[in-house]
Amino acid sequence: MRSRYFIWLIFLFIAGTIIRSGFFVHIGSYIYNYKITDHEFCG
Repeated sequence: MRSRYFIWLIFLFIAGTIIRSGFFVHIGSYIYNYKITDHEFCG
């Protein structure tokens, strides 16, 4: 039971770090900007 609690603690720590770093937001904004520049270049 204690090992399961330890695994959950590590999982929540990693998930919190990824969310705090804004990993998904950074990728989303990168793809969004890439599509806009590509659209402008295509005319």
